[in-house]
Amino acid sequence: MAPLVIEHRLHRLLCSCCSTSTCMPLPTDVEAIRDRPRLISLVGLMDRACALSFRKSLACIRQLEGAEISYSTIATMLRHLSAALAQAIAAGSLRR
Repeated sequence: MAPLVIEHRLHRLLCSCCSTSTCMPLPTDVEAIRDRPRLISLVGLMDRACALSFRKSLACIRQLEGAEISYSTIATMLRHLSAALAQAIAAGSLRR
């Protein structure tokens, strides 16, 4: 099964007068992270249970899922996963 890849390029400009950086926002119908829950779970498992480095995790993801992702995507997935688990722990649905 091949992953469906949709790329959004956000134009960024730097003002020559005040050095303010502006960036086009994502369209409103696009979530900040749209990766499959299975892929995010796999990244979390490799990070915590297997203690794999980002480099080794990327190699496994390429072989298992056929997905090409970046180091920053892995970091974003782990942040989202941590936030979701923290909410579940706070609600009492998960125990530490």
